Amino acid sequence: MLEIKKECRICGRQKIFIVTNDQAGKLLQGELVQNVLRDMSIDDRELYISNVCGICFDKMFGQKE
Repeated sequence: MLEIKKECRICGRQKIFIVTNDQAGKLLQGELVQNVLRDMSIDDRELYISNVCGICFDKMFGQKE
């Protein structure tokens, strides 16, 4: 198991994601986050990919539908 720490580049909110070694390997090989970490919420996925939390994303682009 690996801990991956992500921080929102806008507000500084932090979150630690726990992934298996297998998942980490797949991510490093370029597999899509939504395919590897299927249980991850949309907001967590956004933070993981772009380093922008869901709250800041909504402020920048409006509410998700």
